[in-house]
Amino acid sequence: MRFASSIPLCLFALALAACSRTTPSSLLARGESAASRGELALARDLLREAIDGASLAEGGLAAWKDAPRALALLALSSRALGATDDAREAFEKAAEVAPDDFTAAFNLGAFLLETDDFQRGLKTLRRAADLAPSDPRPLLLLGDWTTRSGRWDLARRMYFAAQKRSERSAAAWVGLGRLSQLADKPADAENYYMKALELDPSSPAALYNLGVLLTASPDAEKVAQGKA
Repeated sequence: MRFASSIPLCLFALALAACSRTTPSSLLARGESAASRGELALARDLLREAIDGASLAEGGLAAWKDAPRALALLALSSRALGATDDAREAFEKAAEVAPDDFTAAFNLGAFLLETDDFQRGLKTLRRAADLAPSDPRPLLLLGDWTTRSGRWDLARRMYFAAQKRSERSAAAWVGLGRLSQLADKPADAENYYMKALELDPSSPAALYNLGVLLTASPDAEKVAQGKA
């Protein structure tokens, strides 16, 4: 009788072990949970284990549907921890295993720009733009970076192209306003900022830059002196 009664217990133990078996997906879930709690070192370790496990499975890492997500989170965690080389490797790997994934290409392109690899960043973000023809974010990011680097003609093209992709986005008009301010064209800048505010009346960038522009105008100086 004791032997017979132990059978259900054994089956229960086996079932429990099967349910608790560690898989890449379960490790990914735990890594995401750790990252959400701010435990980035733990998240990084769990994600590495998940990626290593998926790499050893049949079909390799490319066959795991969650590979791009796991690699992206690994890259972001590594970057936040100051491990730039590890972050680069993870971003590169994500783009490699999912060459048609917009997010993988966008993340890699943004990282390359941040680490001063401008030419590769430019090429990768253009690739991301091709993968998602209706998404303005790659072009907006390129516009911001080309503005900072003094390539204003290219920046202008990027912002206009972004605006065509998303006519309801205020960010492109803000970018064009900044370019006009830099080129000492205050009337054009004001016009662009007003366009941005028509789309998003609470846009912090449009409100701030328009305020700076109007404060610096000759009329504002006259008002301050009581001459207007």
